[in-house]
Amino acid sequence: MKRDLLIVRSFFRKYYEELGDTIYVRNPSEREFMFMTFDGKVRRHFTFKDAKSLREGLVREAPRHAYYSVSKYRDPSAPMEEKGPISSDLLFDIDATELEGCGQEDIWVCERCGAYGHGDKPKKCPKCGGQDVKLLHWLDEKCMIAAKNELKKLINLLREDLGIKEEDMILSYTGNRGFHLRVVSEKYSSLSKDARRELALYVIGSGADVRLWFRKIGALYVFDPPSGQAKRAMQNLFTIKASENLKRKVSDMIKGKPTRLSSRELSLISSLISKSLQEVSPKIDWMVTMDTSRFTRIPNSLHGKTGFRALLLTPSDIDEFDPFRASPIPITEEITLKVRYPVPKFRIHRNLFGPYSEGERLSLPANAAIFLILSGRAEIL
Repeated sequence: MKRDLLIVRSFFRKYYEELGDTIYVRNPSEREFMFMTFDGKVRRHFTFKDAKSLREGLVREAPRHAYYSVSKYRDPSAPMEEKGPISSDLLFDIDATELEGCGQEDIWVCERCGAYGHGDKPKKCPKCGGQDVKLLHWLDEKCMIAAKNELKKLINLLREDLGIKEEDMILSYTGNRGFHLRVVSEKYSSLSKDARRELALYVIGSGADVRLWFRKIGALYVFDPPSGQAKRAMQNLFTIKASENLKRKVSDMIKGKPTRLSSRELSLISSLISKSLQEVSPKIDWMVTMDTSRFTRIPNSLHGKTGFRALLLTPSDIDEFDPFRASPIPITEEITLKVRYPVPKFRIHRNLFGPYSEGERLSLPANAAIFLILSGRAEIL
């Protein structure tokens, strides 16, 4: 293991020693756990009998990433086909990586010659031709604003369309670019994979035939959409660029006034509705939701790409939640670093840092230094 990672791991262990009492998992003896180590190994198919033994395991192992299963099993330590599923929380995953406004400070890096640049990762290094090119993501505030907006849309949908109560939702920040939301209601814990797939596709607005939202009265049309996502899509229509004449006709139909449409107008309005539906639909990874064997991060564990805590939240926390203030590892002793790749301006708690240039040497508090090391931008001197 590299010296940098050994040192970071020691800080992770210190965190679990001092703040391990914040770690809590429901029904740990029925969950499968998975640890990813700092030397790249994956350990899974094990369990802990209670919260105390889980905390002791985190101190002992000090993993880079720590997860537990959304499913409960009769024998979580057995091979997959022998675990005996009991039930599975309904998991939603929001990752800001693909959202608008996120990724502007990401850089690609050639492991062979050290060349780097912004933009999409090339298939091979334009300088030396090496194919070992990796992408270094950067967590910034625009990413988190985008992710929080998607989380609020998801909560609203689950509450309004499915009647899921807030007390049956467990929200958590992942420690990096996203959020997890688990529904722990018994009504949903027994859903099959197919049912979860259909629900996930509804959430993202996939497969909806918006022409069915039109009702024809003779040669005229009115809107007769179902509730839920369709209703929100209709309300959002006026934010989409369109001619005033078309907007007037849409407005008339929403009000229930029969309106004449040409085949071209019908096609154009259908396209606008589809676009509006995508805008109001939460951006989730639907494949995560349908998979009952997924893992989610252990609450208050540390994320191995940032050193930030995977904090539990409530819906009322979301607007004010600031991961750069609430989530960094709470260790501040000084670490001396050398900057490997350019570092944008960033904030840890109330302190501003950067920007820093390649080759610059500096001393930073451990929480800021760990963030740069795990982001791949700096190394310990």
